[in-house]
Amino acid sequence: MPISPAEGDTVEADVLQLIWHRLKTNFPISYLVQIFVGWPPQVVWQKNTQDTVSSVDIAFSEGEYYYWIKAKDEYGNTSRSMAKKFYVD
Repeated sequence: MPISPAEGDTVEADVLQLIWHRLKTNFPISYLVQIFVGWPPQVVWQKNTQDTVSSVDIAFSEGEYYYWIKAKDEYGNTSRSMAKKFYVD
């Protein structure tokens, strides 16, 4: 479940950090974090991680963006959070 930025937050282009809640399981989970624009989604940044905090390593131009987190377990089962909208100033 994404927690930062919250739905509709405005963030600075050069200090974007995504934070979400870890899935509560007894086995390892890997995450794919994606930032996208439009619908259908056009991915503009993504990162694979084991952590629940991801610093974005590029600056975005001003505008409206969305992000979600995809989780995958060791057996290939997947889940995805709802998309959250944020703005870059």
